Amino acid sequence: MLTVGKVGPGNAAYYQSAVVAGVEDYFAGDGDAPGVWIGRCDLVGAVAGSLATAVDSKLLLEEKRSPDGSKLGRTTVAERSVTAFDLTFSAPKSVSLLHALGGPDVAAAIDAAHTAAVEQAIESISPRIAYTRTGHAGAAVVDADGVFGVRYRHRTSRALDPQLHDHVLISNAVLTGSDGQSSSS
Repeated sequence: MLTVGKVGPGNAAYYQSAVVAGVEDYFAGDGDAPGVWIGRCDLVGAVAGSLATAVDSKLLLEEKRSPDGSKLGRTTVAERSVTAFDLTFSAPKSVSLLHALGGPDVAAAIDAAHTAAVEQAIESISPRIAYTRTGHAGAAVVDADGVFGVRYRHRTSRALDPQLHDHVLISNAVLTGSDGQSSSS
């Protein structure tokens, strides 16, 4: 199942501290895997599948900047800005239970399959969502080179029951093929 939400400035800290560090009981205190880059992150100097540091996430999700610090987009980030979209990919409950209760080999196989499914989904939807508005009042729609973001794996729900799901935080800033410039959607 896929759900979509908006991420504003200041939300990156949630994904880095609560998810990665496991500071809330929501994640059974174990902490989940750190975020990893996904999609066309090569456009901002990152490598798909590599770890996204807390600094990377803060830059991308709160300040609309690439890992090298360059600005992504032409608008200033304000309190009400949408800096990213949270695409949450949830495995079926039966798969989540098998992941939680199966042995290490089963969990590893499910992790690999879930990762492949999420990556394929991002690749599949990228052409449909990779565009931006430019010009006076955003009148012109321009194709972008692709979408990029950070993927976070969760293993439980807030109720602490098994719920394998990934939050893929897709940047609301893109690079356009026509001019190589960054823009915010």
